[in-house]
Amino acid sequence: MDAGGLPVHGIARAAVDAAAWQRSWRTASGLMAAVVQQALATTDDLFTMLDSVGKVRHRKVMRLALADVVGRADSLAEIDFARLCRDGGLPEPSRQAVRTDARGRRRFLDVEWRLPGGRAFVVEIDGVGHLERERWYDDLLRDAEIGADAATVRVRLPAMAARYEPERVLAVVRRHLGW
Repeated sequence: MDAGGLPVHGIARAAVDAAAWQRSWRTASGLMAAVVQQALATTDDLFTMLDSVGKVRHRKVMRLALADVVGRADSLAEIDFARLCRDGGLPEPSRQAVRTDARGRRRFLDVEWRLPGGRAFVVEIDGVGHLERERWYDDLLRDAEIGADAATVRVRLPAMAARYEPERVLAVVRRHLGW
Protein backbone atom coordinates (compact mmCIF):
# COMPACT_ATOMS: atom_id res chain seq x y z
CA MET A 1 0.00 0.00 0.00
CA ASP A 2 1.06 3.57 -0.40
CA ALA A 3 -0.24 6.97 0.61
CA GLY A 4 0.93 9.87 -1.49
CA GLY A 5 3.82 7.78 -2.79
CA LEU A 6 4.94 6.67 0.69
CA PRO A 7 4.71 2.98 1.59
CA VAL A 8 2.35 2.29 4.50
CA HIS A 9 0.99 -0.75 6.28
CA GLY A 10 -2.67 -1.67 6.32
CA ILE A 11 -4.72 -1.51 9.51
CA ALA A 12 -4.22 -5.17 10.44
CA ARG A 13 -0.42 -4.95 10.20
CA ALA A 14 -0.36 -1.61 12.01
CA ALA A 15 -2.53 -3.04 14.80
CA VAL A 16 -0.32 -6.11 15.24
CA ASP A 17 2.80 -3.93 15.27
CA ALA A 18 1.29 -1.47 17.75
CA ALA A 19 0.19 -4.32 20.05
CA ALA A 20 3.61 -5.98 19.82
CA TRP A 21 5.32 -2.73 20.84
CA GLN A 22 3.30 -2.45 24.06
CA ARG A 23 5.07 -3.12 27.33
CA SER A 24 1.94 -4.65 28.84
CA TRP A 25 0.30 -7.79 27.47
CA ARG A 26 -3.00 -6.35 28.75
CA THR A 27 -2.61 -3.26 26.58
CA ALA A 28 -1.79 -5.48 23.62
CA SER A 29 -4.96 -7.52 24.26
CA GLY A 30 -7.07 -4.41 24.63
CA LEU A 31 -5.71 -2.99 21.41
CA MET A 32 -6.75 -6.14 19.50
CA ALA A 33 -10.27 -5.95 20.98
CA ALA A 34 -10.56 -2.22 20.23
CA VAL A 35 -9.51 -2.60 16.59
CA VAL A 36 -12.25 -5.18 16.00
CA GLN A 37 -14.84 -3.34 18.12
CA GLN A 38 -14.29 -0.18 16.09
CA ALA A 39 -14.57 -2.20 12.84
CA LEU A 40 -11.11 -1.17 11.69
CA ALA A 41 -10.18 -4.79 10.95
CA THR A 42 -11.81 -8.19 11.34
CA THR A 43 -10.60 -10.96 13.60
CA ASP A 44 -9.82 -12.96 10.45
CA ASP A 45 -7.62 -10.11 9.17
CA LEU A 46 -5.75 -9.97 12.47
CA PHE A 47 -5.33 -13.75 12.80
CA THR A 48 -4.02 -13.87 9.23
CA MET A 49 -1.60 -11.05 9.93
CA LEU A 50 -0.38 -12.69 13.15
CA ASP A 51 0.30 -15.85 11.15
CA SER A 52 2.26 -14.00 8.49
CA VAL A 53 4.38 -11.39 10.31
CA GLY A 54 6.87 -13.70 11.93
CA LYS A 55 7.87 -13.56 15.57
CA VAL A 56 6.20 -10.72 17.50
CA ARG A 57 5.95 -9.90 21.18
CA HIS A 58 2.63 -10.83 22.86
CA ARG A 59 1.60 -13.11 19.95
CA LYS A 60 0.04 -15.72 22.23
CA VAL A 61 -1.99 -13.24 24.24
CA MET A 62 -3.08 -11.39 21.06
CA ARG A 63 -4.39 -14.68 19.67
CA LEU A 64 -6.22 -15.41 22.95
CA ALA A 65 -7.77 -11.94 22.93
CA LEU A 66 -8.91 -12.39 19.34
CA ALA A 67 -10.41 -15.78 20.20
CA ASP A 68 -12.44 -14.07 22.93
CA VAL A 69 -13.50 -11.35 20.50
CA VAL A 70 -14.64 -14.06 18.07
CA GLY A 71 -16.71 -15.30 21.02
CA ARG A 72 -18.23 -11.79 20.99
CA ALA A 73 -16.34 -10.15 23.83
CA ASP A 74 -16.34 -6.43 23.12
CA SER A 75 -13.83 -5.15 25.65
CA LEU A 76 -10.81 -6.13 27.66
CA ALA A 77 -13.04 -6.27 30.75
CA GLU A 78 -15.30 -8.81 29.03
CA ILE A 79 -12.23 -10.81 27.99
CA ASP A 80 -11.00 -10.80 31.61
CA PHE A 81 -14.43 -11.88 32.84
CA ALA A 82 -14.67 -14.73 30.31
CA ARG A 83 -11.19 -15.94 31.27
CA LEU A 84 -12.11 -15.80 34.96
CA CYS A 85 -15.23 -17.88 34.33
CA ARG A 86 -13.28 -20.45 32.29
CA ASP A 87 -10.56 -20.66 34.93
CA GLY A 88 -13.29 -21.02 37.58
CA GLY A 89 -14.78 -24.01 35.75
CA LEU A 90 -18.03 -22.24 34.86
CA PRO A 91 -19.94 -23.00 31.67
CA GLU A 92 -19.26 -20.76 28.68
CA PRO A 93 -21.83 -17.95 28.49
CA SER A 94 -23.26 -16.30 25.41
CA ARG A 95 -21.80 -12.87 24.75
CA GLN A 96 -23.47 -9.78 23.38
CA ALA A 97 -26.93 -11.34 23.68
CA VAL A 98 -29.50 -9.28 21.80
CA ARG A 99 -32.58 -7.77 23.45
CA THR A 100 -35.12 -5.30 22.11
CA ASP A 101 -35.82 -2.38 24.40
CA ALA A 102 -39.15 -0.63 25.01
CA ARG A 103 -38.46 1.74 22.08
CA GLY A 104 -37.80 -1.13 19.65
CA ARG A 105 -34.00 -0.69 19.56
CA ARG A 106 -31.60 -3.62 19.58
CA ARG A 107 -29.51 -3.72 22.76
CA PHE A 108 -26.60 -5.99 23.55
CA LEU A 109 -25.97 -7.59 26.93
CA ASP A 110 -22.38 -8.42 27.86
CA VAL A 111 -22.78 -11.97 29.16
CA GLU A 112 -25.74 -14.33 29.43
CA TRP A 113 -26.28 -17.86 30.65
CA ARG A 114 -29.48 -19.73 29.85
CA LEU A 115 -30.54 -21.73 32.89
CA PRO A 116 -32.82 -24.73 33.27
CA GLY A 117 -36.49 -23.90 33.08
CA GLY A 118 -35.94 -21.06 30.58
CA ARG A 119 -34.47 -18.61 33.08
CA ALA A 120 -31.54 -16.37 32.14
CA PHE A 121 -28.71 -14.92 34.19
CA VAL A 122 -27.18 -11.77 32.66
CA VAL A 123 -24.02 -9.99 33.77
CA GLU A 124 -23.14 -6.49 32.63
CA ILE A 125 -19.46 -5.69 33.14
CA ASP A 126 -18.94 -2.01 33.81
CA GLY A 127 -15.56 -0.41 33.31
CA VAL A 128 -14.62 2.90 34.89
CA GLY A 129 -16.18 4.77 31.95
CA HIS A 130 -19.60 3.71 33.22
CA LEU A 131 -19.03 5.98 36.24
CA GLU A 132 -19.07 9.11 34.11
CA ARG A 133 -22.28 11.02 34.74
CA GLU A 134 -23.64 10.86 31.19
CA ARG A 135 -22.77 7.19 30.75
CA TRP A 136 -24.26 6.26 34.14
CA TYR A 137 -27.43 8.14 33.23
CA ASP A 138 -27.65 6.35 29.87
CA ASP A 139 -26.95 2.97 31.53
CA LEU A 140 -29.81 3.47 33.98
CA LEU A 141 -32.26 4.41 31.23
CA ARG A 142 -31.03 1.56 29.02
CA ASP A 143 -31.63 -0.92 31.86
CA ALA A 144 -35.12 0.46 32.38
CA GLU A 145 -35.87 0.34 28.64
CA ILE A 146 -34.68 -3.25 28.34
CA GLY A 147 -36.84 -4.08 31.30
CA ALA A 148 -36.84 -7.14 33.44
CA ASP A 149 -38.98 -10.19 33.67
CA ALA A 150 -39.38 -12.95 36.19
CA ALA A 151 -37.24 -15.25 34.06
CA THR A 152 -34.17 -12.98 33.92
CA VAL A 153 -31.77 -12.02 36.68
CA ARG A 154 -29.46 -9.14 35.73
CA VAL A 155 -26.38 -8.16 37.70
CA ARG A 156 -23.91 -5.34 37.09
CA LEU A 157 -20.33 -5.98 38.17
CA PRO A 158 -17.36 -3.60 38.16
CA ALA A 159 -14.71 -4.67 35.66
CA MET A 160 -11.99 -4.24 38.26
CA ALA A 161 -13.62 -6.85 40.50
CA ALA A 162 -12.79 -9.64 38.05
CA ARG A 163 -9.14 -8.61 38.31
CA TYR A 164 -8.86 -7.75 42.01
CA GLU A 165 -11.52 -9.87 43.69
CA PRO A 166 -11.90 -12.87 41.38
CA GLU A 167 -13.07 -15.27 44.09
CA ARG A 168 -15.77 -12.85 45.19
CA VAL A 169 -16.97 -12.44 41.59
CA LEU A 170 -16.94 -16.21 41.04
CA ALA A 171 -18.97 -16.68 44.23
CA VAL A 172 -21.61 -14.22 42.97
CA VAL A 173 -21.80 -15.89 39.56
CA ARG A 174 -21.88 -19.41 41.02
CA ARG A 175 -24.69 -18.45 43.39
CA HIS A 176 -26.83 -17.09 40.56
CA LEU A 177 -26.03 -20.05 38.33
CA GLY A 178 -26.89 -22.47 41.13
CA TRP A 179 -23.40 -24.00 41.14
